[in-house]
Amino acid sequence: MGWKNVQDRASALKSQPQRIHRPMDKNELIKRLTQCIDTYRTIDATWDAYAKTTGAAPESPLFLAIWKPFDAYMDTLAELVGDRDMWIGWFIYEHDCGAKAYEARSARWKKARKIRTVKNLAALIIDSWPEEKGEKE
Repeated sequence: MGWKNVQDRASALKSQPQRIHRPMDKNELIKRLTQCIDTYRTIDATWDAYAKTTGAAPESPLFLAIWKPFDAYMDTLAELVGDRDMWIGWFIYEHDCGAKAYEARSARWKKARKIRTVKNLAALIIDSWPEEKGEKE
């Protein structure tokens, strides 16, 4: 993967001017997030099987050829859905697609919540969007 961690990617993206897109309702967002996570799981399982058979290392050109486009896909999806905090990457890479049940907090939430499902992730992203009035994008 092209970045050392999700925080590095988030910092790099936040330093660039961004437009926040809100073209999707929650159901469409859930559909797109599910597609992304399914793609990740397919690539990850395929790579694991290949690496076990061949001994290929994560530093190999093939690994980078597979994972860099996925990272770009994730970054593009994040921009399109207004995920300025890179919750998608956090959920997939650090959170093991929700399996670790880590807590996260939107600026609009009084308390952190466990993010276990794609529906939880969608709510976190939506509630992290800037307010319509007065908040800078």
